[in-house]
Amino acid sequence: MLNVLEPAIDTSGPMGTMMLTVLGMVSEMELGFIKERRRAGIEEAKIKGVYKGRPSSLDHDKIKELHAEGMGATVLLKNWVVVVVLSTKL
Repeated sequence: MLNVLEPAIDTSGPMGTMMLTVLGMVSEMELGFIKERRRAGIEEAKIKGVYKGRPSSLDHDKIKELHAEGMGATVLLKNWVVVVVLSTKL
C-alpha cells in the first residue's frame, strides 16, 4: 500500500489503484513524447551535419596491426580494457 500525502491518494482501494494507473499512463505517454522529440532533434541535426554520433573509442588501425602480428581477439580485448580503464583514471 502506498500513501501519497499531497494530494491524498490511498492506493488500498479501487479509486487509488485507478489513480496510480492513470498517473503511470501519463508518465509513459510523456516518456514517449520525450523520445520522439529526441529522435526528431537528432535527425534534424544529422541533416544539418551537426550530429555525428559518439566518436569511436577504438583505434582500428592499431587493432588491425596487433591482429596482423598474431594477437588473438581475447588478448586484444583484455589489452583494450586495460587501456580504457587506465585512461579514464588519469
